[in-house]
Amino acid sequence: MKTEYEEKVFEFFTKEQNFSAAARIADQLGEIALELVKNFWHDLANKLDKVKDPWGDGWRIKMTEKYEQRYSGLEVTHRDWMIGSDALVAIRFEDLHYTRYPYIGFWINRDLEVKVSYNNIYDEIRALNELKEYEHDSHQWWMKWKRLSYIGFDTYQKLEGIIPANRSDTIDRCISEVVTLKDLATDQITEIVGKYS
Repeated sequence: MKTEYEEKVFEFFTKEQNFSAAARIADQLGEIALELVKNFWHDLANKLDKVKDPWGDGWRIKMTEKYEQRYSGLEVTHRDWMIGSDALVAIRFEDLHYTRYPYIGFWINRDLEVKVSYNNIYDEIRALNELKEYEHDSHQWWMKWKRLSYIGFDTYQKLEGIIPANRSDTIDRCISEVVTLKDLATDQITEIVGKYS
């Protein structure tokens, strides 16, 4: 059973001139949504790159080239957490693409082709008391994480937080998440990575 509002909306959009305009919008909305999401992550990466200077030397921001893929990510890492030019450990946003709920946390790169005590690093970071408020499960890439409930890309309505008029506030919230993680555990993670890599 439709509510009175739903019936009025149906009536409005099924008028000939309104239906035509709505159909054109609907046909383009998917592309618009993809562009919004892509621009959001690029803007976040650019702003992170600007705000990291007061954190001290050695911080790097890197985004996967194909943000629309399943395990796409935006990484914030420190040179002491890297092996060569690749992050071993990073503060990472993952699932950047449209239709997903992104999350953030401490991530370990198990794809590096070097001998590293991945499991020891993973276990010790997961056990840090400073990170007890964050989730964990049996996932071998994520030591601690949380979903970002304020940016879900699974409906068009939820994209409202990243339209240009609202994007700055959402980017600031995401940066705050990074700063919180950085401040909670940078020294401990640097020590753990140094011990096992």
